[in-house]
Parts: sequence; C-alpha cells; structure tokens
Amino acid sequence: MPLATRFSPEVVAIFETASWLESKGVKNTRAMNKGGSLKVGDVTVTMTHAIHSCGILDEGKIVYGGEAAGYVLRFADNRALYFAGDTNVFSDMALIEQLYHPELAFLPIGDLFTMGPREAALACRLLRAKKVIPCTSARFRHSPAGPTTSVSASSAWKPTSGRSNRQAGGVVARDVETYRIT
Repeated sequence: MPLATRFSPEVVAIFETASWLESKGVKNTRAMNKGGSLKVGDVTVTMTHAIHSCGILDEGKIVYGGEAAGYVLRFADNRALYFAGDTNVFSDMALIEQLYHPELAFLPIGDLFTMGPREAALACRLLRAKKVIPCTSARFRHSPAGPTTSVSASSAWKPTSGRSNRQAGGVVARDVETYRIT
C-alpha cells in the first residue's frame, strides 16, 4: 500500500479487495469481477478465474478478499500477457488460451501454496504461450522450493516426457533473460 498511497496509480482488483484498499486510504481503485474487462491507459485488463485462497491479513485477522483471480493484459498492439496469480493448474486455462492467446504467461511454482512442477508443465501445455516465466511470492517461505523459485525454477519446468518446453506449449525464460513490455 505504500506505493499506491505515494504514487496514486490506478489499482485494479476484485471488488472486495478494492473496497478494502479504499478503506485503508488507497485512491484510484478500479473494482471489477471475473470475466470483466476495463481499460487502464492503453492496456485492457481482463479478470480471469484462479484457484487459491484469497484472504487479507488485516491487523492480525484474516478478512475476506473476494475470490481468487488472475489477469490477462491486452496491449495496444494486440499482444496479450497472462498473470495467473497464486493458482493451481485448472482446465479453464485452455479457455484462457482460446479466448486471449497470451504470448507470455507468468505462472506460479512452489509446490506448497501454488502448483508444483508437474502441474506447471500441464499449465504450459494448456496455455500454449510462447514464453513462460515461473514466479512465486517470497511470502510463502515454507515452500519446498523456497522464496528464490522465481529465478531458479527453470529446470523444474521441463516436462518429464523428454519433450522440449517449446513442444509443451512454452519456452521457459532463463535466469539471465530480461523482457521489456512496451
């Protein structure tokens, strides 16, 4: 919240989370729900389904934050990016591919609070993104992969069947690759 308070960006979130953020003094919230789309500058944001918990720790208590969600960002040049959130793999990822054709996907991996390598490989096949960036949150320090998964999990994303990542639906970004989204 310090960045939202300091810079006053447009903050897109599911209705319940946006309402909670407003109650904490965040300005410029843009509440929405799954299936909805809205424009933020030149980017169209679409909220998608996700499967995980969605509570907010507020003064030592967990409050309801709305349903879990992911996001598809559609840029002015028609490229799409999918950010899955801390979800497990789910069959609707095939619908996300069919509807939005994301070229780049950010998928969680950690195997305790998010999907593990086996599930992540299936998510890659369902989404068929050209590039996949593994990520996880440092707040989940109990994950067997640890908080550094986001920069070191590339090898875990290789399908066990011997097929390349490209055949599995994506190419994993290596630790040294940098992507600029303009």
